[in-house]
Amino acid sequence: MRFFSPAAFAFATAVLPIILLYVLKLRRKEIRLSSTLLWRQLVRDFQANAPWQRLRRSLLLLLQVLVVFFLTLALARPYILTARAGAGDTIVLLDLSASMEATDVAPSRLARAQEAVDALITRMGPRDTMTIVGMGPLPRVLISGSRDRPALRAALAGAHPANSSADLGKALSLADSMARGKSDVRVILVGDGGYPDLGPDFPLTLPVTYVPVGGQPENVTVTGLSARPIGSRTVAMVRIINHGHRPATVDLTLSADGALRSARQVELAAGEEKDVFWDDVPAGARVLQAHVADTGALKADDDAFAVIAQDDTAKVLLVTKGNLFLEKAISLYPGVKLYKVAPEDYRAEDYDLYVFDGFLPPALPRGNLLSFDPPVGSWPAEVGAEGAAGEVRPARPDEQLLSYVDLSQVHVAKAKKLAVPAWGRAVIQASGGPLLVAGEDGGRRAAVFAFDLHQSDLPLRTAFPVLVQNLLAWELPARGGAAADEAGARLRVNVLPQAEEVSVTDPAGRTVKVAPPFPPSPLESLRTGVYRVTQKWKQEQLVSYVAVNFPAATESALDVPEHLTVGLKELRGQAKSPVESREVWPVAAVVALGVLTLEWWVYHRGS
Repeated sequence: MRFFSPAAFAFATAVLPIILLYVLKLRRKEIRLSSTLLWRQLVRDFQANAPWQRLRRSLLLLLQVLVVFFLTLALARPYILTARAGAGDTIVLLDLSASMEATDVAPSRLARAQEAVDALITRMGPRDTMTIVGMGPLPRVLISGSRDRPALRAALAGAHPANSSADLGKALSLADSMARGKSDVRVILVGDGGYPDLGPDFPLTLPVTYVPVGGQPENVTVTGLSARPIGSRTVAMVRIINHGHRPATVDLTLSADGALRSARQVELAAGEEKDVFWDDVPAGARVLQAHVADTGALKADDDAFAVIAQDDTAKVLLVTKGNLFLEKAISLYPGVKLYKVAPEDYRAEDYDLYVFDGFLPPALPRGNLLSFDPPVGSWPAEVGAEGAAGEVRPARPDEQLLSYVDLSQVHVAKAKKLAVPAWGRAVIQASGGPLLVAGEDGGRRAAVFAFDLHQSDLPLRTAFPVLVQNLLAWELPARGGAAADEAGARLRVNVLPQAEEVSVTDPAGRTVKVAPPFPPSPLESLRTGVYRVTQKWKQEQLVSYVAVNFPAATESALDVPEHLTVGLKELRGQAKSPVESREVWPVAAVVALGVLTLEWWVYHRGS
């Protein structure tokens, strides 16, 4: 029990005058009598009333002391903390990201989170309502505004994690829209806190309580697998990291087309990251899988997949007045046949990718686009006047297009104002605005650089060829390039112009027809592994593969933060269910009144 006014306990000193009245000498008037025979009892009482007499048992004294005690207690305003979901509407954001499968708390983080939400359901008042939202790449309402406890528990039991990240920003935005027009709504976030930073400008309008789930477990992760043909050989690189707090020794294996190729033992210090190379990948291998025999808290991040580019040639047209840096970087990508023309000689034909340098045609071709320094006012993004660029940095820490790209030494002198369209996202950011925007619009993938390569030192950095390779892998997935999308993202198929039918087979062997109609609808890639894409036309078909990997950048570092920062507000973690203070001084006041009434009755009954 706690107190709002502990200073009121000074009122307890009122018992001292009461006790003094019982122990002090009674002042009686002396009268001379002829005989005391009939007054002996009175004399005995008189003798007993000596100064500071011994305190005797007295029911009245006890009742009076109790009155003072309970009055003092009421004045101190005692309160207790009660755990409950809270009156009014409660929106629970339940983390369903891949890291919630971790077993550092038994039986799993998700199970513990479900127990916490179940406790909130138990403590709901008769007028309380609860909405449960599952947090994944997109928020999903599991149940909305319900007072039905069995229905809430059924929806909670049906929640399952996916091999993907959770988008906290979208979940909070959904909660804000659901709370619009209501006066008594609060949000309870139950999860492990592994969310990308939303930035200082994120508007947080609702009161949010963060309930952390999990601890600080050990975990070794395969964060990346890539393979490139070099001459007659194929070289594979596996990146592995120890997210734990003590050294680890693990067995790392590499398989090619389902057959174990090699195994190595890797020693890692706490927090150490290593690159392991294999230069003996079998000729003709198509799909690689790296696996670490990790005994950590999360198993889903123990594997990584990669697709090796084959001889399926992709036609790429470079339209430029002359850019040797760009021409060289594109020609390094395996399986690409590069064509080059000047802007005045451009003619739209059937190319898989169009690369425009300082030029865009009035009518855009059907294929995918890669644009450098587009003219002011042109599509595919709104382009403004040129200005200073400023410091160069990744727009998001988990951006797949920037895998292995180090921008710390890159400088851009001037760049055009580039607006981020509704269909795209910023990939590279500067203080002056976005420098690279990428996305998909109507089935066409497009990436737009806001600057001329000659206005930067990017072509002189090792980041440039790696960035171009990542962009080409993303722009040309249908040609068997090593395209690796992140689990949970929409799997978009880059369709050949002549394709009449397109189907996708997921790692579990389930085949889904995605086209026609064209462009094909995006397909959820919630499973990690290799997806088989089949495109058919006339009597021909093209089979390609897409590797979908675990989102290790956001989900494998399993340490749970004690608090989160959303916008400019800090959400402190609570180890237990959310609590509220409930004052109990009225109870003490009522008891004091009852004891006072009893004291009055005892006094008058004895008089």
